[in-house]
Amino acid sequence: MADTKSVSEQKSRAAALFIGLMAVFGICVYCLLAVQYEYWEWMRNLETIEQKNSLEPLKWVFASLIGATIYLLSEIAQYYSKIDDKAEGENRDDFKGYTFWYISTLIKAPILTVVVMWLLINLKINVGEGEKLGITVDFSKFSDVVKIGIAFILGFYGRVTRKQLDIIAKYLFTRAWALAEQGFEVALPPQGIILLKEKYTFKTDPVTDVVWTANVGTMEADTGTYTAPDDLSNDGKKVIIRAALKNEPSVTGFKEVELKLFKIKGATEVKSGDKVSLTVETNMTDKVTENELKAIKWEAPDDASITFSPNPEKTTEFTAPQVEKKDGGKSVKVKATLTHDNKPYSAELTITVKPKE
Repeated sequence: MADTKSVSEQKSRAAALFIGLMAVFGICVYCLLAVQYEYWEWMRNLETIEQKNSLEPLKWVFASLIGATIYLLSEIAQYYSKIDDKAEGENRDDFKGYTFWYISTLIKAPILTVVVMWLLINLKINVGEGEKLGITVDFSKFSDVVKIGIAFILGFYGRVTRKQLDIIAKYLFTRAWALAEQGFEVALPPQGIILLKEKYTFKTDPVTDVVWTANVGTMEADTGTYTAPDDLSNDGKKVIIRAALKNEPSVTGFKEVELKLFKIKGATEVKSGDKVSLTVETNMTDKVTENELKAIKWEAPDDASITFSPNPEKTTEFTAPQVEKKDGGKSVKVKATLTHDNKPYSAELTITVKPKE
């Protein structure tokens, strides 16, 4: 669920972050000028060119931090006006209010900048052919001002720098990249439940060429089509669905689903006071009779005040409890119990009750 802090809280946090970033900006500007123009006594005592050149990475760090702080300040300025007075407005959470994101951005920017700058000053790029037409770009010969400008740009576009390094690493170290970064998720079925005797096709997110396996039931390895067993003894059993990259089997994704005789179908988010209709679904009508389905017992273990209407044709109805706006919302767990051959089978559904506007 999105962060729903009050308008005043979000604006206070934005102001605090703005002041903090302005302090970092001011300190970095002063330190950069101090290093560049030797404000501090110990710098004026450096005698050799090598000693003075050793201060270059320090200049890159401060220039990068200046660029990063300007970027972060622009983020606050861009989204500050979107912190509006709506209870759940569309733009309410565009503002990045979590402090650690700002800290991590300020840490990553100078580190990436120094690494890239070291690569650049030790790199010579030849453009063209022949002695007369050939052009050599030697970053180590650039003036201090140019290098500081490049460091500033790398800091301001820190996220772009990271993406470019990702692309380089992906092409240079293809297999290692696959092991470390080429992840995917196995998409779960609704409620994480598969009915006994059900056929369900699993997919990955993003769509990836994988080999599928399951420890219970049958699975088509190439298509991800899973067929659940039809034995009632498997009710409540957990099934591990596994997908492995075809080209790199060591890269895998796992998800656990539950096998159930039946499941509850209905809205999972309603408004306070709404009439809620629920029904049950099963594929085992060859073993479970209609009378057993109609005799299902409904209850809400967490809210004894909820009563259910008689359930004709496997359907029941209840009225969602009243929820105040100050409470934000309430979760109600509905449970249905079916008795077959004197053995109880149950299913649950969690419903979120929101206050009326």
